Amino acid sequence: MRLLRVIRSTGPESGGPIEGLLRNSEKLLRDGHEVEVVSLESEADAAKRNFPFPLVALGGGIGRYSYNPRLTPWIRENARRFDAVVLHGLWNYTSYGAWRALRNQSTPYYVFSHGMMDPWFRRHYPFKHIAKICYWWLCEGRVLRDAAAVLFTSDEERVRARRVFYGHSYKERVVRYGTSGPTSNPDSDKAAFLAACPALKGKRFLLFLSRIHPKKGCDLLIQAFASCLEVIGPDVDLVMAGPDQVRWVSQLREQAKRLGVEHRIHWPGMLTGAPKWGALRTADALILPSHQENFGIAVAEAMACSTPVLVSDKVNIWREVEASKGGFVEPDTQTGTEKLIRRFCELTAGERREMALAARDGFLEYFDSEAAARDFSRVIGFAQSQDAASMPKKTRVLQIIHSTNPESGGPIEALLRTSEVLLREGHKVEVVSLDSEKEAASREFDFPLVALGRGFTRYGYNPALTSWMRQNADRFDAVVMHGLWNYSSFGAWRGLRKQAVPYYIYAHGMMDPWFRRQYPLKHIAKIVYWWLIEGRILRDAAGVLFTCEEERVRSRRVFYGHSYKERVLRFGTADPDVDHSEADKAAFATAFPALSRKRFLLFLSRIHPKKGCDLLLRAFSETAAPACQDLDLIMAGPDQVGWTPKLKSLASKLGIEDRVHWPGMLKGSVKWGAFRSAEAMILPSHQENFGFVVAEAMACSTPVLISNKVNIWREVTSSQGGLVEPDTLEGTQNLIRRFLALSQEERALMRRAARRGYLQHFDVEATAADLVQLIQSTRANA
Repeated sequence: MRLLRVIRSTGPESGGPIEGLLRNSEKLLRDGHEVEVVSLESEADAAKRNFPFPLVALGGGIGRYSYNPRLTPWIRENARRFDAVVLHGLWNYTSYGAWRALRNQSTPYYVFSHGMMDPWFRRHYPFKHIAKICYWWLCEGRVLRDAAAVLFTSDEERVRARRVFYGHSYKERVVRYGTSGPTSNPDSDKAAFLAACPALKGKRFLLFLSRIHPKKGCDLLIQAFASCLEVIGPDVDLVMAGPDQVRWVSQLREQAKRLGVEHRIHWPGMLTGAPKWGALRTADALILPSHQENFGIAVAEAMACSTPVLVSDKVNIWREVEASKGGFVEPDTQTGTEKLIRRFCELTAGERREMALAARDGFLEYFDSEAAARDFSRVIGFAQSQDAASMPKKTRVLQIIHSTNPESGGPIEALLRTSEVLLREGHKVEVVSLDSEKEAASREFDFPLVALGRGFTRYGYNPALTSWMRQNADRFDAVVMHGLWNYSSFGAWRGLRKQAVPYYIYAHGMMDPWFRRQYPLKHIAKIVYWWLIEGRILRDAAGVLFTCEEERVRSRRVFYGHSYKERVLRFGTADPDVDHSEADKAAFATAFPALSRKRFLLFLSRIHPKKGCDLLLRAFSETAAPACQDLDLIMAGPDQVGWTPKLKSLASKLGIEDRVHWPGMLKGSVKWGAFRSAEAMILPSHQENFGFVVAEAMACSTPVLISNKVNIWREVTSSQGGLVEPDTLEGTQNLIRRFLALSQEERALMRRAARRGYLQHFDVEATAADLVQLIQSTRANA
């Protein structure tokens, strides 16, 4: 597919916008797409660039606004050559001139605001903001209003852009942004840096690498450096690297001289290429105390080099830095900047090494350009493999599951949520189950459900499954099986093994070693079944799908004799509508009026021994009950094993029967209302493959208190959206104690972190996109 990008300048000194454009354009080109860029710079400037795509330079235009009458006619004449147009930046003629050309054409366009709607500018340039308001009403607001989407590079940027300008609405979309890490030799990069800055040979230093500009907090940094000399010590200097576009360096040098630190501060100017990477690799840490920073490419680049980052909370990716533990975050004040330096200098050598490793991990998780480019490609409707042109745009998926009963837990929830997105995006979904026709008739699904009958015994043997598969498999592009150890997978395999249709199988935690420990005799039977049947099913699959890295690792070495192709496919659940928040709470209060004014912890899952319900009752009685008299416990969920009477008896013995409530299974708005009303969701499971309720709680900004046997515990920890402890009585007590010890401010921060963690790890939109990409890439490579 063909993409046109419009930007004011491609000069590398212009910062993040051009860096982002270059990195994901490279990925698009590698995937076989065509990219072209048009800019408002001179042909002489354009001739200096060495880009892998065509660059059309129309001239610098008039004034800082860069009015250029050539832009609109050029785009009018050429727009039909492209499948989409992306505009980079606001408040100059590139966006308005492009809009004039595109508004009567069918080619969709997208706008990256690149932080240019941040309220910081309103506070610091109030008169200029008044002019922007007028321009917004007349021009810029109409540009955003008519865009297919306005793209923000982080949720922080999206939220900060709201309520700055009024009168024109637009479609918001957060698109991950990223950059490339260095691929060169570290020693060569360091040598190149020292050759460019010989005065730094043998010195340790903190590195500022950005434009020299008042909004970057350069003056705060120099003052803070001078104020922290006693903790910095005599052997650490400060490097202030970057272009001086506003001629501020002379004033900053004078400030350093007044403070007596001019001999400790170095000004190498703008660093690019190997010297830049050498500076990042050599520095003790990167420091950026900006007052406003839309993304912070230098921050991501430092983390790619395993260099800790010290940033202000006005760098919009500060939440990701904090979650990764790859650096420190403080306010963009004098005190905050000093605290950044002091906190870092007080770390031990071992703690600095751990932070360096965490920084690299954080880069791979949040800022890798490959993942960012895939996200961008999805948003603008481009396919994702090099054979995208030959792939079907819409995919036909058959899903096979033992039962569609919502009480059966995670597998059916996964199937439903993913299918909703696939259908919404125009794909076709059909489901085959071993339900009875009567059971199927009671379901209200948006896709065809073929119920072949329950079959014999709990295993569900039903000969109709294999014959149905043989007759219908060729109608689909792929088959996805859900779960093991029943006839749904074996019968489907028998029907598919001589056909060309690829199939995938979700293990759904059914290979977890917990079952081997708890049911040793049953495990012996499973070993036999694995050798004869189940192992062959996994062996022949196009991919065995695990919903997180923890599940994949725990499944290894439980069964032997058959190898298979592993694939971690991130899992997700639906995002509840935030506009329904109060209505959901009201629905819950109406259904359970006795709970409407109570504070409570929420357990929401099946009532089953593996969920740790007994541990939770004991832990609640010994921690929350005596310490927090106004806090109750809700035990919500279906009881498929008849355990509730025993648990109620236990609560009575513990003297907490009047503080524990048993509402049964919650659905729909009542369920969402329970999540939104709870102080926290608690799940001390002994084994939990994914934990849909954990993701759902986080989607509602509800903190989660879970055991480390819930396989997504690593994602919960990294997001800081909850607490994790062992699945023991002491661990469950610690979960409650730690949560109750939090201040109101800390709980509010955890709520916000929970929501961020959901968006980052568990959004079902990304799950469905990954599944389609996997299916289409398999077909392309067949």
